[in-house]
Amino acid sequence: MTSTTSRPFGRGLRAAAHAVPLTAFLAACGGGGSSAPSAPPIPPAPPTTAAVATLASPASNEFPWRVAQASAVSLTDASGHAVATASVTCAAHDATQATVSVDCSHITTLRVGAVVIDVAGGGASASLTINGVPQRQWTGLHGADSANGGGSYDLMTMSDGSVLAWGANPAGVLSQAAGPSALTFLATPAFAKDGSGTANLADIMQVSAGDTSAAALTRSGGVLGWGTNDDRQLGSITVTSPSLVPVAAQDLTGHAALTHVAQVEFGAGNSVALIDDGSVLAWGTWTGNGTTSSSTLPAAVLQPDGSGPLTRVVAVSAGWSYSLALTDDGHVVAWGYDLNDGRLGSGAVLDTVQPLPNRVKRADGSDLDNIVQISAGYDFALALAADGTVWAWGDNESGQIGQNAPNGNRPVAMQVKGADGLAPLARIAMVAAAATTRWRSTSTVASSRGATAATARWATVRTAPPATRPCCRVSSSATPAR
Repeated sequence: MTSTTSRPFGRGLRAAAHAVPLTAFLAACGGGGSSAPSAPPIPPAPPTTAAVATLASPASNEFPWRVAQASAVSLTDASGHAVATASVTCAAHDATQATVSVDCSHITTLRVGAVVIDVAGGGASASLTINGVPQRQWTGLHGADSANGGGSYDLMTMSDGSVLAWGANPAGVLSQAAGPSALTFLATPAFAKDGSGTANLADIMQVSAGDTSAAALTRSGGVLGWGTNDDRQLGSITVTSPSLVPVAAQDLTGHAALTHVAQVEFGAGNSVALIDDGSVLAWGTWTGNGTTSSSTLPAAVLQPDGSGPLTRVVAVSAGWSYSLALTDDGHVVAWGYDLNDGRLGSGAVLDTVQPLPNRVKRADGSDLDNIVQISAGYDFALALAADGTVWAWGDNESGQIGQNAPNGNRPVAMQVKGADGLAPLARIAMVAAAATTRWRSTSTVASSRGATAATARWATVRTAPPATRPCCRVSSSATPAR
């Protein structure tokens, strides 16, 4: 029989503890350890819904540059509830890009392109993006047209953004992908073609018919040009002359397309564009930057004293080798080639190039002011004053200055006379200076009550005088005298 000796339980446990760590031992028994039990997972938070601002009108979400347009904005809070209209307020996110009424009822875009509006109310806030676009021309016609017997042509923008062209086709200005040898003229309007030469131009807001080159301004603020490029007036370093289809004008670097353009006009070798910040760019001949050399790429037009870029401009117009700009204080400046007819309105008849802008003067030497619209014709110009009267200067060979007497150039702005030849012409809503075509020039004005035209070819109507600058500008072309 075998005998055994018993051992206390605690002593055996202590011995085992020396052999195995306590935490491991307890873990093996299914318990113990120094960590607390894991907390149950936190359920994800419900997704949050941001407040949303919506433009109720205009439905197009387009706001013409510098035109106060009626608008309606709604705001929905994060819970999906509509904020009371009376509680909704609006403000421009960047005051240099738009002016906005606090109650959201009117918005004026100061830039072409995307503009952000801050909307708030009822404790909610959101951003709204609207689209600034160039103003549409109520007629798409302009006129520093050919004076050398090359014929005349017309361009017109349509409400759907297409362009109609008709008339003569010097240098392919009708944008039909055909030069004058293949297409002499179009007796009826045809759609202008885009850069492919097959599809129609689209999304066009303005057109300008220069001498033998033409321009179109796109909805996004870009410039397309076609026709003669002998003076580099198309603004592209990659284009030969002529271009039978539209090409994009380039920016100052030559590496990208020109953008943010609010208005563009082509003259005779001179091209000018109004940028949406109120500055002016010019290319081709006579760029107003202090030099007399031509430029393929845009150059900034300078102040009359050359101290810096011309600013606060609200409208531009191009005539035959000269250009005009209207500033927001109602003054007019001119630069380019005077050619002994006083078209620059400087007070002197010169046969020279004015490399910097000069202020247009009245006969008494004062600056022409209180102007709301300008139009540069072939070698004379018209300006509409806020009081509905009209001023003219330049060549008067055919009486286009409206002084009841032809002949005698006028290098200063003269107030156009009415039908009696004595009192000033009054109650005028728009003006357009056309071309001097060999021995004939024409001016066109429209009264606030209907149409009055100095040329049998045109009848122009605008039913109300301009209320704010810039006025809706019009320009026209004329058929050469035979």
